[in-house]
Amino acid sequence: MHVKVLNDLMNTTKTLSKMQSAGGVVAAAGREFTNDKAEKIQGGAIKYDGGKSPIYQGVLDYFPRAISAVADISSFGASKYAWKGWEGVDDGYNRYSNAMYRHELYKATEGRYDKDSGLLHDAHFAWGALARLELYLREKEKNEQSKTN
Repeated sequence: MHVKVLNDLMNTTKTLSKMQSAGGVVAAAGREFTNDKAEKIQGGAIKYDGGKSPIYQGVLDYFPRAISAVADISSFGASKYAWKGWEGVDDGYNRYSNAMYRHELYKATEGRYDKDSGLLHDAHFAWGALARLELYLREKEKNEQSKTN
């Protein structure tokens, strides 16, 4: 099995242009590719994860304190309203935009911490930015799906 995969991989890499990425050979297999080094690939140590979102490295490892602070906002909001209740708020994009900038204003006039929650205004702002982004991406996805149906 490994030999066939390796042969297919080697044939594919011969027909595709070879690129260097983080010191490894980018080798395609369908739409997936790997950044593993050639000597590792030959030994069977390969993972087709090139081009996929680096959730751990790109978000959690970069911003662990910020993600924790945003999660605290989620918990506060859920105790005040309901878990995932934010998803059904009418005109959510605009309303969360307004909330974000209220927190920015309150930070400038009242200090870094929100009087209601005791949490950082910056964390409230970041939560609002994520909510807006999520709503926008869901709407975009929905529109793209309706175009293909």
